Amino acid sequence: MSASGKLLLLEAAGLVAVFRLGVLVLPFKTIRRVVRALSGGRSAARPRDDIGAAVRRAGRVVPFSNCLSEGLAGVVLLSRAGHPCELRVGVTRTGVFGAHAWVESCGEVLIGDHDGTYAAAEGATII
Repeated sequence: MSASGKLLLLEAAGLVAVFRLGVLVLPFKTIRRVVRALSGGRSAARPRDDIGAAVRRAGRVVPFSNCLSEGLAGVVLLSRAGHPCELRVGVTRTGVFGAHAWVESCGEVLIGDHDGTYAAAEGATII
């Protein structure tokens, strides 16, 4: 892995960890403000796929990470790199309740694999 790839992975892991803890102790309104504040800066232009891969890998190494913490981290990194993105939240289409968060960019799911099991309501973009 290149030095820039390692740096991206470290940044992704740090954000996933921070958001994992944040969603446990902070109201979501505060989390939204933090995401918007962190997304405002610009970083090196990185390919969308590299960012998605780094966040997915970080999710495997950060203890107790989940789809929401990974999605929030992904929104920050994608926005900083100048990529349009949306954090979506949906619920299962079956009788058993389940929820999932994922990040879409240019019509593609980049973070939070999504097989169509979950349906997001119209206007369900939360960040």
